[in-house]
Amino acid sequence: MDAEELNGLATKLGDCTSEMRAAGYRLEQASVEDMGHEAVEFACGSFRHSWEYGIKQLSELTDSIRGGLQATAQAYSQTDFAVQKAMTPATASNSPAAESSPFG
Repeated sequence: MDAEELNGLATKLGDCTSEMRAAGYRLEQASVEDMGHEAVEFACGSFRHSWEYGIKQLSELTDSIRGGLQATAQAYSQTDFAVQKAMTPATASNSPAAESSPFG
């Protein structure tokens, strides 16, 4: 497992969440001048309304997954550090850790 890859994936998911919210906002702000025809504006408004709930749910789920990935990456990094520390022999030959360590 690579903590950096997990953090990278979490960042990408955060970007996706932002893009979904921004797309919904842009669709909401669009007008006849932007769409070219009133029927298109009406259809886009209807689409936005229909998918607003879905976009919100996807955004919340993506945020939850992102948070879980970040927590997993942090826990992995902390565990990796603790294992490395435990496996590193003490440098001072007269330290109590060096005397009690099976690796010292």
